[in-house]
Order: sequence, then structure tokens, then C-alpha cells
Amino acid sequence: MSLNSSDTGATAEPAVASLWRRLASVAYDALLVLALMFALTIGVLVLRAGTAITPESLSFQLLLLGSWWLYFAGSWGPELEPLLAL
Repeated sequence: MSLNSSDTGATAEPAVASLWRRLASVAYDALLVLALMFALTIGVLVLRAGTAITPESLSFQLLLLGSWWLYFAGSWGPELEPLLAL
């Protein structure tokens, strides 16, 4: 007979990630978001036929902010895992 959490009535607590693992996760997500923003910027430049994007372009800023938010809303949550989770 094996003893597991259902046999003993104890609930298993999830393991707590170390500081280094959390920092690595932040760096990993930052690189993915940066790549997403680069890809969107290239797409916008192609659609604009190479015309420069001005720094005060609110629509472009909102596009980048929305893509950033969608990445984190879509890849993190109670039942979700980050992109390319190992």
C-alpha cells in the first residue's frame, strides 16, 4: 500500500520558487514581450511603407501596450502556463 496525500488526508502545498527562478522567469517573459514588440513594430513599418512612426503616436503606443497586456493576460492565470513552459 502506498502512502500519498489522499491516504493521509493531508493536502500537498505547491513548491515555492526560489528568488533566482523568479528572476529568470521575469527575464524570460521580458525577452518574449520584447520580441513581440519588435515584430509588431516591423509589421507597422511594413504597412506604413517605411514611413517613420512618431514618438507621440498614441495609436502605436496603444498597440504596443495592448499586445503587452494580451501576452500576460493570455499566458498567465490560475489555470494557464507561460508560453513555452518547460
